[in-house]
Amino acid sequence: KTSAPLNFTIYGDQDYEADEYALIDVQSVTGADRGTANQEVKLTIRNDDPKIYLIDEIQGNDLFGDGPRYLGQRLPVGGVVTARVENGFFMQTPDGQGDGFWQSSSGIFVDTGGAPPSVAAVGNRVVVTGTVQSFVPPDDRTSPERTQLGATPEIALVSNGNPLPAPVVLQIDPTDT
Repeated sequence: KTSAPLNFTIYGDQDYEADEYALIDVQSVTGADRGTANQEVKLTIRNDDPKIYLIDEIQGNDLFGDGPRYLGQRLPVGGVVTARVENGFFMQTPDGQGDGFWQSSSGIFVDTGGAPPSVAAVGNRVVVTGTVQSFVPPDDRTSPERTQLGATPEIALVSNGNPLPAPVVLQIDPTDT
């Protein structure tokens, strides 16, 4: 016999990661043809988990006023719901998971176009798949643009009952005294 099926159970996760590999060393196979009793097999485990973007990856640090990264792209973005309003909700990066750069924004608005769904409850950790947009309020065209997710966003619950991230104190420039 020169071949036989080997069955493996792979327990998945939802973490974005590169492909992973396993080296399987098959020794002393009973009934195998001479020269095939000992084999080494490399098993490739392809990543099938989508990348979940952090809010500061979307917002960017905007040092030069270039605006949000990924503008116009539909992406999955993760965060904790911090507030609900009549046409959407706000979410923020969980504590300790941001990039730590003072100019990066760790919060974003999700425009649901109407009342937000119940899955977007305050304290819920969610993944929102939506289009990255720049928004200027129609009644204040001189207002700076704000980044939001919109265009019929899909909202998936990751967990509920999470503590709210700490409020972010806004400052113009931390080097100013």
